[in-house]
Amino acid sequence: MTDYHDTPRPRKRAGEPAQVYLTAADQARLERLTEQLGASKSEVLRRGLEALELQHMSPVAHPALR
Repeated sequence: MTDYHDTPRPRKRAGEPAQVYLTAADQARLERLTEQLGASKSEVLRRGLEALELQHMSPVAHPALR
């Protein structure tokens, strides 16, 4: 009989690491948003990516869907 702790389990990862270089203005913007939203820098960047994707996938913004 095997112990629960002896059973190998796949490790969960939050995601893949990414490295970005920010200007001083972008760094200040990121700091402001983390404070205002009460979120981590990673979460703010993920939300920004999602918002940008939604903006570009919007039927109003897409020339073929207008």
